[in-house]
Amino acid sequence: MDRKMQIELYNDFMRAYKTAMKEHGFKSQPFLRMLDDHGPYETAKKLTNQLKWQSGYEKLAFLGRTDLTVEHIILQGKYRKYFTNKQIYNAEEKIRQAKLIKGHIY
Repeated sequence: MDRKMQIELYNDFMRAYKTAMKEHGFKSQPFLRMLDDHGPYETAKKLTNQLKWQSGYEKLAFLGRTDLTVEHIILQGKYRKYFTNKQIYNAEEKIRQAKLIKGHIY
């Protein structure tokens, strides 16, 4: 992923994070630390290399807001091509599982 796309990905992550914070009081220092330490692309890869829900994802899923997750963002057309089939599958599966939660609005 080139520098321009990394900046777009970072901006999309931060826009979603700020929305989650403003609308739901959501905060995740581990996520912000990962972004600072590894950058947006490596962060997204790490979070989608497995099906396990991280605590931030779980909180957003139970709020019914998987639209504000890394998983949702990387599934957008402009980012999909940068991720492996496994990472795409894991992201889609996490969102599918979250939709089973009662009251999920996404």
